[in-house]
Amino acid sequence: MASGKLYLLALVFLAAADKSATTNALNPPAFGLRGVNHEKDAREDSSVESKTDSDDDSLKVNPSGGGGVIIGTRISMVSLDYYGKQTWGVDDCNRARYLKDRDTQNWKQPPKNNGRMTTLHTAGNGIGIWGVGTDNKIYRYATNKKEDGWIRQNGNLNQISVTYGEETLYGIWKGNIYVANKNDDYNWNKMSSTYNTMDYVEVSGDGRKVYAISEDGRFFKRNNGNWIWQMDAPQNMKQVSTDHYGKILYAVDEDENLFSCDNSVWRREDGPELKHVSVEGGAKEVMGVNYKNDVYAARVVNGRTVEWKFIMNATHTDEI
Repeated sequence: MASGKLYLLALVFLAAADKSATTNALNPPAFGLRGVNHEKDAREDSSVESKTDSDDDSLKVNPSGGGGVIIGTRISMVSLDYYGKQTWGVDDCNRARYLKDRDTQNWKQPPKNNGRMTTLHTAGNGIGIWGVGTDNKIYRYATNKKEDGWIRQNGNLNQISVTYGEETLYGIWKGNIYVANKNDDYNWNKMSSTYNTMDYVEVSGDGRKVYAISEDGRFFKRNNGNWIWQMDAPQNMKQVSTDHYGKILYAVDEDENLFSCDNSVWRREDGPELKHVSVEGGAKEVMGVNYKNDVYAARVVNGRTVEWKFIMNATHTDEI
């Protein structure tokens, strides 16, 4: 009799276990490896995202947990106008920022900063800021009409470069170079092929010189309608910036080495390791960012940089 009851209890236990296993297979618990609660993480990530998306000028984060400094975001790339008066950048939350105060390195969000940018280019006139969003759409921000915010423009790009008065735009889209002119309502036209996949394009402020970098790091110059490989330029190049006339260039390679070029003569620069560089149109200052998103700046004299300075910690800070 006792053995019969034990047998029935065993059957009930096995049925319950089988039902539990089936339920778990159809509805797996919200825990991943090592007991991580991904639902909780998702809620926390959502709250962080909402803070990032806010129009508040800085992220209110204090690692020490007490009062003191409000630490904001770090600058990941920079772009200067002709006179160095409009210095813009993109932070590591894909927000456009401008350098409001050089003494304190206060990088502020502009009014109506409605957009997420991966890169931007400051026109030499300091009025038009052209950006490429995280959605690859093109946007323009007018510094003389800040209340309008970022205005959607025609086309899609991966990267953009602009002439001084915004008469002509150049851009990269899926490995090809495109050009758009103001008198044609900025309709984009694909340029002739170089038989190379292109990663970067740069136009001088006066629009007379155009340079490009291929996927494999080769440097090209536009000449008589053709892209000419500049064999004497540094190899493995990643990014380039030019002055207004296309005579003074600064470039960085994949190994963060810094180079300058004055009238087609390239030289290795003594300076910080950088991933991105920008020289103002007037060729009097150059700024750069390294892989830690620290910003450096230097004066330019006769085509050479002097007095490289580390600019704080590339972090926007405000006292509470």
